[in-house]
Amino acid sequence: MYFVNVALTRATAFLNLWLMHGWIDRSRYMPHFAFCAAFGLTTVTLAARGLDTGGIRNALQVTARFSFLLFWLAYAGGALGALFGSPFQSIAGHGRDFGLAFASAHSIHLILVVWLYVISPNPPIAFAGAVFFSIGLVWTYTLAALSINRLSRMLNPSLRRPLFLVGLEYIEFAFLRDFWINPLHANAKQLTVYLPFAVLGILGTALRLLKWTRQRLWCIGPILG
Repeated sequence: MYFVNVALTRATAFLNLWLMHGWIDRSRYMPHFAFCAAFGLTTVTLAARGLDTGGIRNALQVTARFSFLLFWLAYAGGALGALFGSPFQSIAGHGRDFGLAFASAHSIHLILVVWLYVISPNPPIAFAGAVFFSIGLVWTYTLAALSINRLSRMLNPSLRRPLFLVGLEYIEFAFLRDFWINPLHANAKQLTVYLPFAVLGILGTALRLLKWTRQRLWCIGPILG
């Protein structure tokens, strides 16, 4: 947990520097940077691990975690800004950019999944699992499309909030299902690879719940007063 906190602190400091100190115009290039970064991580992983099913699975682990970090900033950034104020306002104000960056980076992950299915003698995961994660992909690119200004204006505002709420929570649940392992039946390597991301995902959900609770208390307060 200590290393997760250190990583988040450093990442937050870098993002604040990027978004607040003269680099804000570059935020529109986030999807391009994210795609290139995911492609680079995949290339390095495959070069080190090989192009067989084992190498592709390793690359899938890397790209899934990179995509999740971008998704987490879009998912929990607003809650961070609402709960903790100015240190996180720059992140909170760029949820759309982080969301598009996530969808862009996750395209590399999707390509790897298709590649794995092509070369594997048997389906890599059970049919039910494939359907479950496919729905997550549909939500990912649906929300990305609706984040484009021209398409967003075509959506009824009364539908936008519940649609994004359901989609974001489904994607979050899909990541948590992928990352969750039983700590009592896992070795040190599995704990290192999975547990920090599961904890981060739960933290993101907790932050959003805290934000929702505080907003409701503020709405009730004047009535009770």
